[in-house]
Amino acid sequence: MKTVKEIVRLFIMLNGYDGLYNSAYLCGCKLPDLMPCEEYMDDCKAGYLMECDCGEGCDWHVGPNRNIKINGERISSEKDIVKMNKKEAIGIVIEELETAIKNFGSFNSPHEGYAVILEELDELWEKIKYNESPELLKEEAKQVAAMSIRFLIDCCI
Repeated sequence: MKTVKEIVRLFIMLNGYDGLYNSAYLCGCKLPDLMPCEEYMDDCKAGYLMECDCGEGCDWHVGPNRNIKINGERISSEKDIVKMNKKEAIGIVIEELETAIKNFGSFNSPHEGYAVILEELDELWEKIKYNESPELLKEEAKQVAAMSIRFLIDCCI
């Protein structure tokens, strides 16, 4: 049976939140250090990591709105971030694929291919669970995609 803390952590991860905040107590916590107070607070809400602007020297806050800076410019929501286009995504995957083939050669069997894809997928999941940066997610996602293509080439004759 899962604990309340485990259920809350899973909800936060699956719904794209960064942590919890409680405006009544002016506190917040983020993944992976969720609920460090070890108390369940009825007023805690799921929220997003925000840049600190309180003037008290904090590095971050968790609150109701995304507050992201890209190249020094404040972005109000994740929807405002320019996403990579298909051509760019395919380009970085092909580069990763070519590097992997050069460094490691072909998969010896479908079992090996599956194991490598699973390892890369697990690494991506770890980055997602701990709310890592989009750049780190991109690194892991391109490896998953490249290894999947490598599997098609090496194992699906």
